Amino acid sequence: MTKKISSTAFLVFRLGVTLLFLLSLFAIDFDNPKDIVSITTLHRIAHPHVLFHVVETNLLKIVRLISDGAWQYITAALGVHLACIGLLTVRWQMLLSLQGMRIGFFRLFAYYLIGFFFNNFLPTNIGGDISRVINTAKHKGKTVESVAVVFMERFIGFLAVFVLALVSMLLNRQWIGNLPALYALVLFAFAIGATLLVLFNKTIRTAVKTLIARVGFIHLNNTLAKLFQSIQLFQGNARALVVVLALSFVYQFVLALYTMLAAHGVHAPAPFFPVFFVIQITTLICVIPISMNGLGVREYLYVQILLLSGVPAERTMALQLVLFCIMYFESLMGGCLFLLQKGIKKARDTGMFTASSLGGKIGSHK
Repeated sequence: MTKKISSTAFLVFRLGVTLLFLLSLFAIDFDNPKDIVSITTLHRIAHPHVLFHVVETNLLKIVRLISDGAWQYITAALGVHLACIGLLTVRWQMLLSLQGMRIGFFRLFAYYLIGFFFNNFLPTNIGGDISRVINTAKHKGKTVESVAVVFMERFIGFLAVFVLALVSMLLNRQWIGNLPALYALVLFAFAIGATLLVLFNKTIRTAVKTLIARVGFIHLNNTLAKLFQSIQLFQGNARALVVVLALSFVYQFVLALYTMLAAHGVHAPAPFFPVFFVIQITTLICVIPISMNGLGVREYLYVQILLLSGVPAERTMALQLVLFCIMYFESLMGGCLFLLQKGIKKARDTGMFTASSLGGKIGSHK
């Protein structure tokens, strides 16, 4: 009962944070660049009639920017983002092969889209990660190995983001004054260091196992032992891990290209490095589940950082809406694939048809 109340309270907190950030952003005076979460903005939020008028005006500006947008750039952005998912799929496929799990590219690509669909229901990317683990485990019957692969994939991805964010901040000293970005870097430096120690330091790993055993979670300890064993298989494949890390770096650069194309789509051309930097920082900060899927927090950081490069707040908000729609469209694609996958499984279980009579199922490439 207490656990349920705590979960509900945390959900309410995250909803509250999300609404506060979104209201703060939509209550900004777009004609006044300094009016980002100022006392004036908070005053508008406290007066519903004023807030409604300002939000309505700002929404009309944003919608007008999108409707007058260059749709060829937005379409190109969608194509580039699908290519980004392709890069992630190759990275995932490489790590799976190191655990002896050989799965076709198109099947994994479909699993990634299905994961995007489940990201809508759980904080950060947990829903997608769980979905991917379940799908690969069902396909190959290796649950612990599937968890180890997704964990290592995430860890290497965040390591790449951390390095790129740090380099970006050092190249442009004015970003060091961005406290949320600075706090995120410090937090993740400790997190990465602690993770490396637990994974690859035998003494600390043994201490963690002993602590878990003393608490009484024997079953968890056995599972962790298997997980550590699976993760240690990666140690003997340093060359493959370097390639995976390189793919993670390439992915971030392609992601910046995708964002810049979408920005051109709403006539908000921004310099490459501010866009690149804000992607790294928002990725790090939005891992902390303080809002619903990073909503509100991400938009605030984009507005704040791109404003330093002369991109007006309303154009950044229009950009964020376009990016959100692209991600939502891809998650709907994942939802359709999930329903199709579920329908095929149900039909096969009831003997309505076989995979051969269907002509193959989703991602049947081996």
